Amino acid sequence: MKGFSRDWVHLATVDFDEIKAAHLVKRYGLRRFDAMHLSAAKLIKKGHGDLSFSFSSLDERLCNAAAFLRIFCL
Repeated sequence: MKGFSRDWVHLATVDFDEIKAAHLVKRYGLRRFDAMHLSAAKLIKKGHGDLSFSFSSLDERLCNAAAFLRIFCL
């Protein structure tokens, strides 16, 4: 717990768009929680286009949806 408390100041919370997440569920057949993560990644990319980040998932469907949105998936 000490490590988590120490690292907390280096973490950021990211919002997501509920409507876009619902659209991602319908369009790509994603699970709701996966769509929330991808929606948040879209907001990061939109708001910080110069920021280099990677999206990570073991779910092939989620990675394919991310790739379609031009978000690199590890």
